[in-house]
Amino acid sequence: RENESLAQALKNKIEGELGDYEKIYREVAPLANELFDRIHQIFLPQRHPRWEKDKPTGQRLDLAKLMQFQADRTLYDKLWERKTIPRKIDYRFTLLVDLSNSMNGEKIQETIKGVILVAEVLNRLGIKTQIVGFQDELIMYKDFDEDLSPSIRKKMTIMPKEVVNQGVHNQASFNSDGYCLGRASESLARQKGKDSFLLVLSDGTPVPAPRHRGEEYDLNAVVE
Repeated sequence: RENESLAQALKNKIEGELGDYEKIYREVAPLANELFDRIHQIFLPQRHPRWEKDKPTGQRLDLAKLMQFQADRTLYDKLWERKTIPRKIDYRFTLLVDLSNSMNGEKIQETIKGVILVAEVLNRLGIKTQIVGFQDELIMYKDFDEDLSPSIRKKMTIMPKEVVNQGVHNQASFNSDGYCLGRASESLARQKGKDSFLLVLSDGTPVPAPRHRGEEYDLNAVVE
């Protein structure tokens, strides 16, 4: 029992010395390598040219296929190999996070884990990422050309406090999702990336501010 008490005291001391961001990331860190591998396979192309088989034309003959062709003349359009050309890595991601009061409790606690996990993995891959919260307006946490610095990481830990009006913006009674989604999409469209992705994390409970209740801000219309 004495050893258990000492171990718990040590654990409490370590956790007390860790920042909020580090505590959250430690929970999701075991998933980071797996997510890194998956995103790397999907978004990062082969860095070196490779040969694709079964082509009707190409730069070189597939000798094995040519031998098969002697017995099977239907393979006439699959005799060649063609060299691929690697694509340039040029992606942009926006993470748009609902910080209205309906996200209070477990919703925001699980959401911030996801935001931190994805942000860390995209940062590791060198993919430019914007992180934005929203209530009645967009709340910027990280812009595309900013590094995921210690100060930005610390700023991101304010997100859960915003949903209970203990943050900085503190307009948690509003969820102007249509308006904010439109603005975030416009910001992303101004980027020069080849492929852009907008991920919205929300419980989908609109409570627009009075100035955002027009038909042009209807969420379904904005999504379309």
